[in-house]
Amino acid sequence: RKLVLEASEEVLGARAARCQETLGALSDAGYAWATAAAGSSLGEEYSELLQVDASRHPTGRDLRLLNAALHGGFTQRLAGRWTEGWQMAMRLHLAFFYLFGRYHHWAQRLLRLRFISLAERPDRNFTYRLLGLVLMAQLLGQLLSKVLAKRSSDERQLDGSASLQAALAGAASAPLVP
Repeated sequence: RKLVLEASEEVLGARAARCQETLGALSDAGYAWATAAAGSSLGEEYSELLQVDASRHPTGRDLRLLNAALHGGFTQRLAGRWTEGWQMAMRLHLAFFYLFGRYHHWAQRLLRLRFISLAERPDRNFTYRLLGLVLMAQLLGQLLSKVLAKRSSDERQLDGSASLQAALAGAASAPLVP
């Protein structure tokens, strides 16, 4: 991704800034498709990981390509159109990943794809549960903040409409002066 963006800056100059998001998305999608077609990514090989399906069989090329299409294509199409709710859903998904260690991407959850370790010591003594708890607390705080802000806004609208109704009622009951 970085090399593609740097090359675009060299070729396009200042105009590259306008298309960096698209070029980055295309670069990410290209990498996902290339690693799916090859059978594994460099990270999987380095970490001695094997992607398996729900029945713990190694995933075939077709399933890897479908995963790449779902993860890369759909997610990249949404780039620039993220809604706040979608962002919170993705962060919640990431928190679940840190807490339970399954399904790093939502496409993997949908297809029920997991990674298993082929290392000699797959039972390493580290965990990301604390990070998952922190992310979950952050999401709950953000949600609570939004609920309280909405409630405060609703109360201000009610107070404003009550004041307007009182003013209208007072004007309607005032005697007409000739």
